[in-house]
Amino acid sequence: MNDSSVQSAVTPPGPSEPLTAAAAPGGHRIQGWIVIGSAALAVTGNVLHPRSTGDGVETYRMIADSIAWPVATLLIGIALTGLVIGVVPICRSARRGATAGRAAVLDAAGWALAVGGTIGIAQQGVDGIGLPRQAAAFVAVDPEWNAFPYWSVDAVAAINSSLAVIWYVLVLGVVPVLLAVAYRGPYAPGRVIRSAAAAAGTLTAATVAVITVGGGNGVTDSLFLAGSLVVTGWFVVLGVAEVRDPRG
Repeated sequence: MNDSSVQSAVTPPGPSEPLTAAAAPGGHRIQGWIVIGSAALAVTGNVLHPRSTGDGVETYRMIADSIAWPVATLLIGIALTGLVIGVVPICRSARRGATAGRAAVLDAAGWALAVGGTIGIAQQGVDGIGLPRQAAAFVAVDPEWNAFPYWSVDAVAAINSSLAVIWYVLVLGVVPVLLAVAYRGPYAPGRVIRSAAAAAGTLTAATVAVITVGGGNGVTDSLFLAGSLVVTGWFVVLGVAEVRDPRG
């Protein structure tokens, strides 16, 4: 064995060599397309998802009879799974060459998405399976004896809302802000786009907090919708940047 072979055996990989699976050839494009597809599914699911009327009894009757409700939650659940699968590796690969501060922010974004996405997927199960089943049980009971089924479905709805608040804040609020601060790459979005994403994430998280504490109205619902749409657009921008990444 000559000196050059010994040196190659003990020398750590250079900058051009893949350090993780996320940096493997084609990995950036695959992750980018996963993120873009997930964002499209999220928008589709939100469009299909029926809106509550505000009246508990009428809302539960609507949920019990709705076909679109479980379909929409399934699409959102798949979208959240795709975001976790796509964006967490992006956070890992973006750490390469980053400063210690940026690397820490990217780590925080990855963890926030992993935790928030997992909670969101669980919430879609409650929203798409548990809530419709309890609502159907409530509707099927004679009105004179429906007090217990009503409180039962109301309890499931409360759990559902609590889980939703957590993942809304993490995935639609914390994650886009952290990525807007730390994400860089050959096709990294410009400062204006990153600032808009950070502002949208902050707006969305703040609106969720206001709705949770004081209840929603037309204004807060519109703000949440606008903020979440901009955040979804931000994920699409990230996906496009990864697809165009010359590292492949």
